[in-house]
Amino acid sequence: SKPPCFVVISGKMPAQSCLHHGVSCDPLFLFGEAHRNTVSWSPHGRFLCLAGFGNLAGGMDFWDRNKLKKLNTEGTVTASRVVVGYDWSPDSRQFLVSTTAPRMNVENGLAVYKYNGDGPVKTVDIGTLYQANWIPSNVSEYPDRPATPVKKKKKQALNAEEKQETAAPKTVGRYVPPSARGRSGGMSLADRMRAEKEAKSASSGAPRKVNKNEGAKMMGAASGKNVPVGMSADASAYEKEKKAKKAAEKKERARLKKLEEEKAAKEAAEAEALAQKEAQKALELANKNDPVKRAKKINKILKQIDELKKKPADSLNDDQKQKLGTEDALREELANLSL
Repeated sequence: SKPPCFVVISGKMPAQSCLHHGVSCDPLFLFGEAHRNTVSWSPHGRFLCLAGFGNLAGGMDFWDRNKLKKLNTEGTVTASRVVVGYDWSPDSRQFLVSTTAPRMNVENGLAVYKYNGDGPVKTVDIGTLYQANWIPSNVSEYPDRPATPVKKKKKQALNAEEKQETAAPKTVGRYVPPSARGRSGGMSLADRMRAEKEAKSASSGAPRKVNKNEGAKMMGAASGKNVPVGMSADASAYEKEKKAKKAAEKKERARLKKLEEEKAAKEAAEAEALAQKEAQKALELANKNDPVKRAKKINKILKQIDELKKKPADSLNDDQKQKLGTEDALREELANLSL
């Protein structure tokens, strides 16, 4: 029988899903990186659903725990509705997903998929649904059945598709001098960087088994800190990244605030200029309609200006200095009134 085990999803999206030994906690198998946040075991513990529910897109992958094999071989299964609740049937052969209130008050209902992701085999729309679960039953009443073998014709079709996808035209590599062939030191910097990138991708992204030494390294044994697979053992790096993110957000908020202030100042200046323009038009209209009245007002202002000239310049305020600056324009306007 298989040892007890558990699954941990950790790290940034796309997150890494890892199967651990239930006693030693050693990593046993990497399911690969994907947008997942939900782990759901079938009642018999044979089948496993790794899904991205809630705020994720609803992708689902179904696995055979005993064979460490993905059952939905034709690609990720995407739930036909926003998933709030989920539940395995007591016989481990059906997987139910539901959209329920009050989390979602529209498009409530449920959908049922097979243990291997086929489906939905059944969908039901319900006006308002608060919960959906299978009727509880003793697991011992149902046999622990393995996955049904794929039909021969279907398997051949799947294999043919896989061969077409994996088959690629033979490419001609760059010329390598005979003296540098078979020597790792003869690789260029770009080639070495590409090889490191591909090795890193292969070590984390693809589903594969993990040996004991590699598992200890993944969990931060070298640094003396135990961390989930897929997360960095260096807490300071995480803190630095977190602080950098906050600093960038603060900088962006300051930039947006500055733009808003500049926009408000520009709008205020345009409004003031428009008001001055309207006031000038009104003044010109008033002069045209009643030049005598305007002339009396100008003479009154000029008399005030003459009084201000008698005072020391350093005793004048800004408004008084501004009034002194309008003397020439007022005298010109008075002359134009032709009175």
